[in-house]
Amino acid sequence: MIEKQFKNNLQKIISASFFFLLIIVFFVVCYTVMTIAQPLLLKNQQERVESLGDQIVAQLSNSIVMTETIAASIANVYTGMPEKDVAVLKNLIPDLIDLPGTEKFIAGGGVWPEPFMFSRDRERRSFFWGRKEDNQLHYFDDYNDAAGAGYHHEKWYVPARYAKSQKGIWSESYVDPHSLQPMITCTVPMFEEGKFVGVSTVDLKLEGLAKLFAEAGREVDGYLFAVDNSNKFLAFPEKSLIRQADDYGDINPVLDFIDSDALAQKDKRFVPVCTAIAEIDEKIIAKVKKKFPGYDKLVKTLVRESYQINSVQARMIAAFLNDPFPGSNVVSQKLASFKVDDDLLLHESVTVTIFHIPAADWKLAVVVPDSSINVIVSRIMEQLIFFLAVGLLGVLFLAFFLLRMNLLVPLQKITNQLKRIEEDPQLNSMEIEISSNNELGKLAYHFNQRTRELENSRKRYQDLFENAKDAIFIHSQDSSVLDVNQTMLDMYQIPDRATACSLSADDLSASENDNVKAAELIKKVFSGEPQEFEWRARRYQSGEIFDVMVNLSLSSYAGEKVVVATVTDITEKLRNERELQKVSQLESLGLLAGGIAHDFNNLLSGIFGNISLARMQISPTSKVSQYLEKAEAALQRTTALTRQLLTFAKGGEPLRQVVDLGRLVAESSEFAVHGSNVKLEIKKSPDLWPVFADAGQIGQVISNLVINADQAMPEGGVITIAMTNLESSENSESDRDDLTRYVRITVADQGEGISPENLVKIFDPYFTTKST
Repeated sequence: MIEKQFKNNLQKIISASFFFLLIIVFFVVCYTVMTIAQPLLLKNQQERVESLGDQIVAQLSNSIVMTETIAASIANVYTGMPEKDVAVLKNLIPDLIDLPGTEKFIAGGGVWPEPFMFSRDRERRSFFWGRKEDNQLHYFDDYNDAAGAGYHHEKWYVPARYAKSQKGIWSESYVDPHSLQPMITCTVPMFEEGKFVGVSTVDLKLEGLAKLFAEAGREVDGYLFAVDNSNKFLAFPEKSLIRQADDYGDINPVLDFIDSDALAQKDKRFVPVCTAIAEIDEKIIAKVKKKFPGYDKLVKTLVRESYQINSVQARMIAAFLNDPFPGSNVVSQKLASFKVDDDLLLHESVTVTIFHIPAADWKLAVVVPDSSINVIVSRIMEQLIFFLAVGLLGVLFLAFFLLRMNLLVPLQKITNQLKRIEEDPQLNSMEIEISSNNELGKLAYHFNQRTRELENSRKRYQDLFENAKDAIFIHSQDSSVLDVNQTMLDMYQIPDRATACSLSADDLSASENDNVKAAELIKKVFSGEPQEFEWRARRYQSGEIFDVMVNLSLSSYAGEKVVVATVTDITEKLRNERELQKVSQLESLGLLAGGIAHDFNNLLSGIFGNISLARMQISPTSKVSQYLEKAEAALQRTTALTRQLLTFAKGGEPLRQVVDLGRLVAESSEFAVHGSNVKLEIKKSPDLWPVFADAGQIGQVISNLVINADQAMPEGGVITIAMTNLESSENSESDRDDLTRYVRITVADQGEGISPENLVKIFDPYFTTKST
């Protein structure tokens, strides 16, 4: 039962569908986030690390490029002097080194000519300025000491001899013995007329790197470090790990930084990073060797000319001298990215990304703990799932609300209205009320259009049903009356439909219907036998019996099979048929009357002749002559009557002529009452109009009326005949010129009159109340 109610309830189905859709969408969102969003977030985190690396490289490159620019400026000033003057150099070079704002990262600099190039009598003649504790530039002449090792075979000097351009060459990192500051030297070769004449240098402080890297490391919950082109550390979070120790294990602040290999030997956890750096170097060397055939020779030359350069260092120096990364000096390049299971500082799994700093050929490493990445990704995923779930939930609820307001509620409204129509037949023509113009509005519109059409059809049917000339019954299978039309009520003299529906067909039937019951005939129609027959019906109120023709046919009414009885009143038809029979008899009578009139007319001719001969034999003044004259007048009227009989027999037209109606009426009426005890009174207008008529027929009508009046007053009385002029028209608003002129004749007597039931029959042929 519950399942059936659920299946038949659209609102419950849609609500359940939205609930399951919500669950499905939630799992789809989770799956999508796990399979698509999570990798994208991890990629985004990696891109964030790369972006951080690019930012650090860009910041370092600014200082590196500035340093290289200063060194190149010094070289250009030196080579541009036609005469090398010591005083001029000592004035110009410090100003180039000590530019405003450079004191924070520039430790010193100078020029270093080739042997005997500045002075023919001096092998070493350098000009170098460095900052002391007061951060001011001071001139140092130590490198020019003839007893010293000199500078022409230093590792920062020798590579410049083989540079292919004036691009800066960067040394290894070191600790300045005077200031105890870590720094690195940028060397720019100097050329005069294409000949190498020495180098200019600028020393760059490294003490700011640690702070820069520490701030950047906090952004990714990790740390950063950098190595130079010989893989010696430039900066590392734990300084004690990258500084050389003395024989007693203590850290000497003057001692140099170690390289990546040395740290890997100290702590095996750094081996993966060291290996990656070594692999990068091998790729760089392989790339250069493939491009520059003289690479191996250059390596040997560097080892031979500098006591500070070993073969490993010479390989990297030779590689960078041939510019393995041609192009911009400020755009970084990601060299490698890899996982380390156990980091020596963080003691957990990390991701190491190594970048190339092109301006100085350094390597920057960004170390990010995987836990940090996973935490960030997990946090973002949780927020993403939460907001997506909330958003989807809101969207689904909004969609359900809109669906409910725009579909379910209007549908429920339509359903309720249809239920009202079903429960109340009086509301069959009621239209659905809905204000929207969407599909439901169109549905309601077309439904209302159909309702109007059905209502119009119903009204047309009702009009046909009610205005039909025939009486219509609608019978059920038990022969009871379901409905009738107005004609039926009028024909059977029933006051209202309720009364008609309470009667059976047999109640309205006469008893003389050959003992056939109406109910039996109705059952035959339901069995598939249409019926048509004549029937004797009975009027409800008066009980009058009248004749009808009944047609019974099967139809449908209110969804049920019914019998429709169409009843035609044939009383008048039967009366007309009887009249036709009388007309037929009259035709036979006319033939007989014609023969009699013809023979009688021949007899009258003989009488007329004899009367005329008799009058010729006597005096006109004698009483006999007067009697003969009256007899002749009577014969004239008899002749007219004979002529009327002939006209009736032959069916001819009346013999119309201008007639003095006053004289004709007087003669006909006086003849009719001759010898009677009634008194005749004739009244006529003085200006009575003549008429165009058949004098014989008019005289016969007057004679018959007077005779009837005379017979109605056996005790005597007065017969009054009045004749007046009359003007009349069918249209009461017609002009006087359109009026028709008549003469009205009225005959009145003082007899007992005609009863109401006989009044309707006075014009029936041969009707009389006289006893035969």
